[in-house]
Amino acid sequence: MSQELKNEIKRLFDITPEDVNSVSYGFKYVNGEKTDKLSIIFGVNQKKPLQDVKPDELLPKEIVIDGKTYVTDVVEQEIPNLQQCYSDPNDSNIQRLRGNPSLLKPMRGGQEIIQFPTGWTPSGGGGYNISVGTLGFFAVDNVDNKVVGVTNSHVVCDERVYCDEQNINVANASPYNTCQERPWTNVEPDSDYFPGALVNDAGSVELAGYNIKRYQPVSNTDTNYVDGALLIMRNASPPYVDSNSYMVWQPIGTADYTPYMPFATTAELDNLLVTNPSVYSTGRTTGPKGYSAATDCALVITELHVNAYVNDNGTLQYWGDCIKYAYADGSTSPSAGGDSGSAVLADIGGSRKIIGLLFAGSTFYTLFNRIDKVASAMNIRAWDASYSIDLNQPSPVYKACNLSLGYGGIDSVVLDGVTYYQAGFTLTTALPTMPPIPSASPSPTPSPSPTLSPTPTPTPTPTPT
Repeated sequence: MSQELKNEIKRLFDITPEDVNSVSYGFKYVNGEKTDKLSIIFGVNQKKPLQDVKPDELLPKEIVIDGKTYVTDVVEQEIPNLQQCYSDPNDSNIQRLRGNPSLLKPMRGGQEIIQFPTGWTPSGGGGYNISVGTLGFFAVDNVDNKVVGVTNSHVVCDERVYCDEQNINVANASPYNTCQERPWTNVEPDSDYFPGALVNDAGSVELAGYNIKRYQPVSNTDTNYVDGALLIMRNASPPYVDSNSYMVWQPIGTADYTPYMPFATTAELDNLLVTNPSVYSTGRTTGPKGYSAATDCALVITELHVNAYVNDNGTLQYWGDCIKYAYADGSTSPSAGGDSGSAVLADIGGSRKIIGLLFAGSTFYTLFNRIDKVASAMNIRAWDASYSIDLNQPSPVYKACNLSLGYGGIDSVVLDGVTYYQAGFTLTTALPTMPPIPSASPSPTPSPSPTLSPTPTPTPTPTPT
C-alpha cells in the first residue's frame, strides 16, 4: 500500500463536508454484502436522498490516486467514543478479569486496571469515581530494558492533553492531573502524587502499578496517532509479573497461547484486508473475543488507514491512520466502555502477533492504534524469549508543564543530557479530598458510533474503551 494512498485518505478527510465523520480504506458493500472491490469509504452521520445533497457536497463515485482508480462507498455510521466507563455483566470470563472472586495474579494482558490518585485512600467494593480500563499487554522499554504495562493514556491519565492546550486552572485543581508536583522539584516516587493502577474492584484494593512511567500526550487541534501509556509494575512477593505475563488472558477452559507474540510489521498491518487473519482481543468489559469460530464471536478487520473524529468527553479529537475491526456477523458491541487499552492480536504468517492497541469504539465497530506507531511513539519492543524480567525500575524523570519555559506542545525535552516527559501542571495547593463514593457504580455511557463526525452536535462517536 503506497504512502500516496495514505496521504490522499487524510487529505480527503480534511476537505470533505462537516457531516463526513471519517475517511478510510476497505471493501465496498452493496446491499449489505461485501464485494471484492477495495474502495475509499466515506463515513457520514446520515445518508441523504440524492436530491437533498447540495452539488458542492456530492462525493465522487471514483477517485484516482497515484494513477490507480478506486471506487468510493458512503456508509452511515456513528462517531466513536473513548470507552472508559463502568459496567457489570455477570459472565464468569468477565468477572475474573475484574478480580472476582480474587485478583488475577501474576497479571497478564486483558485484565482490569483502575485509575485513582495515589494520595487518596479508596475503599473496596467498586463504585469508585474513577476511570476503568484494560491493561493491554506487557512489553519491554527500550530506554532502560525494564518490563512495563501498556495501556491507553486516557485510561490512566485524565489531564493528558498537551500542556499548551490545557485549561491551567482546571488542570491544577484536578486530582487526575498526571503528576501533582510540588513547585519545580523532580518527581520522585513516594514524595509526590501519581495516578495509581488498581487491578480489581471486588473487596480489597491492590496497587499493582506504582505510577505512569510515561505517556503520549494528545492534541485537541492536531492529528493524533497513539493513545498510549507505560506503567511501572510493583516488584512484590508473590509477584504481579512473572515469566508468563507476556501472554493475554483467553476464555476459561481454553488452552493458553504460549509462544511469544511479536509486533506485526508495517507491511503486515498494511496487508490485513488481503490476508484477512483471525483476530482476537480481551478486555475487562466484553471479555475475550475472537477465540470461537462462532460468527457472533469472530472478529474481522474491516477498514485500514481510518482518519476520523473520536469523542473524548464531548471534545472531538482528530485521529489518523487507525484500523477498524467488527464482529464478522455485524453484531453489536465488539468492544465497550472499559475495554480501552486492550491488545488486538492476529494470526499472521503462522504465528499470533500484536497488531494494535484498542482505544475507541461505537455500536458496531472498534478503532485501534497500529502497533508500529505505538512501538515507535512509546519506544517499546515485544517481550520475547531473550528477555529476563527486570522490574527494578529507576525513578522516572518528569517535569511538570511550565508554559513560561516553553514546554507546552511537546512530548519531551532534553536538559543537560536528561530526558524529561510531560507530567502535568505544577500543583501548589493541598491534595484535593476524595469525592464521595456513589452508592452504585455509574452506568456506562459509551457514545457508540462508527467513525468520526466533525459536526457540532455529532451522532454518537467512538468512545475510549
